[in-house]
Amino acid sequence: MVDEVIKSNVQRNPNSLLWFIGPAALVASFIFPSLYLRKILSAVFEDSLLTDFLILFFTEALFYCGVAVFLLLIDHLRRPVEPLSAVNDDRTLVPQLGQRISSVAALVLSLIVPMVTMGLVWPWTGPAASATLAPYLVGIVVQFAFEQYARYRKSPSWPVIPIIFQVYRLHQLNRAAQLVTALSFTVRGAEMTSHNLEISSSLGTLLNVLQFLGVICIWSLSSFLMKFFPPTARTGE
Repeated sequence: MVDEVIKSNVQRNPNSLLWFIGPAALVASFIFPSLYLRKILSAVFEDSLLTDFLILFFTEALFYCGVAVFLLLIDHLRRPVEPLSAVNDDRTLVPQLGQRISSVAALVLSLIVPMVTMGLVWPWTGPAASATLAPYLVGIVVQFAFEQYARYRKSPSWPVIPIIFQVYRLHQLNRAAQLVTALSFTVRGAEMTSHNLEISSSLGTLLNVLQFLGVICIWSLSSFLMKFFPPTARTGE
């Protein structure tokens, strides 16, 4: 039985370019929006605010489509060897109590902190709060949906999902921090009225929250990666 599975994999892999198409689809979904999306939408819509929100929407949507293609290809390529490695994977990836508490705490903070912050700074920043924090929150929901679907299908691609989304989440936070920083410089160049001071304070709060969320992302990613290191047996001296 084992020989048949190995033989089928050896015959199957050289007959396709899927090992190249998967990463290419993921990278293209990440690079394409930043290079061409603004040019395409600017030629259709003249309103700059509407164009910016459409760019943000399609940037996220295209990346998630690329992730879906990448995960489907992983499932297609790795599923034949799943029966051989499922037992070992289950033993390796079972979280300990401390890891479970850490994951739950990180998830709760990742949801509550952005939503509370959006409610506090919205009166002063308006759409800027949505542009900075909404993609982050949507990404958490999409990641949860991907993980649940992968677990339902018992797909071998499910351990890759948190890694992809956590790394992309850091990119989202960096992009949002650049936007907040640019808005802060714009406000500082204007007349220092009480209204502008409130806006500047709200933007500072947003920037601090983005940095805090970045720490949570790094913590969650490192905690998840630790699950892949199985405990080593101690040898008696």
